[in-house]
Amino acid sequence: MTDDLAAIAERVFELYQQERYEEALDLSRSVEERFPANAAYWNACLLSVTGHAEGALQALERGLERG
Repeated sequence: MTDDLAAIAERVFELYQQERYEEALDLSRSVEERFPANAAYWNACLLSVTGHAEGALQALERGLERG
């Protein structure tokens, strides 16, 4: 896994555009420790689009807690 945020973001957005939401979510979750703010936003969006509204809110709350 790369530590290049731009490359990771590009891949998350690519998967999102292809409607491969679970794969995008897996990738986002895998980088939560390194990029907590970005991952929190991505996780919330991806959880929301897959019908997991409560999980989306929790992702945002965790992001806020982590700064």
